[in-house]
Amino acid sequence: MLLGVPQMMKYGNLYTATLSPKCLFISTKYKILNSQRRQTMKKLLLTALLACIGSAAFAQTSQGTIVVSGSLNYQNNTFKSDAVTHKTGNRSFTIAPSVGYMLRDGLEAGMSVGYTSSIDETKVHSVLPDGSLQLYSTSETSNRSFAIGPYLKKYFSISEKIAFTGQAYVNYVSAEYESYSENTSGSSGSSDNESTGFSAGVKPGITFFPTEKIGLSASFGNLGYTRNTSKSKLEYVNDYKSTSSNFGLNLDGSTLSFGFGYYISR
Repeated sequence: MLLGVPQMMKYGNLYTATLSPKCLFISTKYKILNSQRRQTMKKLLLTALLACIGSAAFAQTSQGTIVVSGSLNYQNNTFKSDAVTHKTGNRSFTIAPSVGYMLRDGLEAGMSVGYTSSIDETKVHSVLPDGSLQLYSTSETSNRSFAIGPYLKKYFSISEKIAFTGQAYVNYVSAEYESYSENTSGSSGSSDNESTGFSAGVKPGITFFPTEKIGLSASFGNLGYTRNTSKSKLEYVNDYKSTSSNFGLNLDGSTLSFGFGYYISR
């Protein structure tokens, strides 16, 4: 019997072909090699697909990209209560430009500055015998603050055009407060406050990329720590200093901001 050659066997009038052990070994080995090649090709195709998806998702946030961005926040709130016959209004505006650099894919480091201006106004009325209201007192507080500091932002891509972000920051903050109040009896008062301090924290956000170079972002909420030292100047009272600190989660409407970013690739 020749190894590797099919052998013909006769059983009565019936001929059958049998494979030698060597033929069976070669056939089995060929099937195993084909299976391994198919598995290897599948792995290569999957790797290439994931690489394409990853590069598309981080096209705007690849290493070496420069990001020029800014955010805005504006609020105008009014509260009126007939029960206590007073009306309170608040207006605030914040602008915060920044410049960042992608240290590596999806990780941006940069510097930001911010300016905030706000006015709080309260009017209290007295009720006359006939039920009508007469203005009794007014008070107004204005605030102007400036902040500057570094930040680190991480992009978590969920699709080719959308990424969640997490931003850590540290800021130096300087602020001025002025308040004035008066009533119909002729009394009035005023005070000026100046404060300096720092703030640090993290805030979540989301960024949408309508084009390869433009990103539209939104951010809400803040978990952070602040510490301030203020100097107050009160009318008819000696000046005094005070220090305050706070740590907590802030979900106030003032933390909502919308931003625009321009991504300059290498």
